[in-house]
Amino acid sequence: MGQEIIRTTAFDLALEKPYLMHAVNGVSAAHLCHLLPAARHPAQHNQNQLTNFYHFQRALQLFRDELATGVTKANMNALLSTVMLICVHQFMLPQSQPDPGTSFVYAPAERRSECLRWLTIQHGFNALYAELGEVIWGSVWNPVFTDSDIKELASTIMTAEAGDDIHALFLELCEVTPDASSQNNPYYEALEHLLFTRRLKPGMNTFNKLVTFVGSVEGDFLQLLLCRDKRALLILAHWLALMIGLDQWWSSARCKNECVAITTFLMHDQDERVRALLRFPAQLVGIDLMAVELLDGHSIISS
Repeated sequence: MGQEIIRTTAFDLALEKPYLMHAVNGVSAAHLCHLLPAARHPAQHNQNQLTNFYHFQRALQLFRDELATGVTKANMNALLSTVMLICVHQFMLPQSQPDPGTSFVYAPAERRSECLRWLTIQHGFNALYAELGEVIWGSVWNPVFTDSDIKELASTIMTAEAGDDIHALFLELCEVTPDASSQNNPYYEALEHLLFTRRLKPGMNTFNKLVTFVGSVEGDFLQLLLCRDKRALLILAHWLALMIGLDQWWSSARCKNECVAITTFLMHDQDERVRALLRFPAQLVGIDLMAVELLDGHSIISS
């Protein structure tokens, strides 16, 4: 759906709005970097990387200039298209090879917010969304916004009867009671989104619903992530694992990198519920938790 809008509308808009054209060129150059990795094509990769940096620097400069003139019905489609490409660009893993050590999970406390920027960059979209108000429903992106809305569909998801053992375990660990809500439980909104989307078959038909999870990463839940709260990390790890299933060139490396980081950070936790919930993301990134548990058991016996 989104790709069709880009093909039919966004490219025409890019001819009118230089900031969008630069964003398109930047993502295109980043894609070439992905297709021509430095290990095999060093010269082409470096050239594409320079092109990528140049176009996104210009895109951001011109985008800020446009925002300064005001967000209107006339420029909303170009602005929305640009901010989506910015989010895609920021989500990409900057280094050629994954390195879980660069994750926010292993960063010093004062740097975690910066290291999680790939996920929180979407706050800019939320601000744009709020400024446009009802006008946004006239955007060319309206079909995507409508398709991504899960509120009514997920209204009955937060009960143990609504899912499987993993579902019930998440509710127990996150202390979701019958009277829980996003107002009194910091995990509620993110968990609701996760529990709903994990019932969907991963694929481009469910992409819009899955990716809008990022909108729940704010407020208290974001602070819990930055404090490396294990329940918040488990919710994020499961979402990352679902995103890996989409196999998108711009997101897979990032999702695997962060998923490995969270798994290795939590895999020695003594809470059996944590280990049980960690199995799915661990499996997706090739980590054998059974072997880890055997080693941990041997260490306890030896001591």
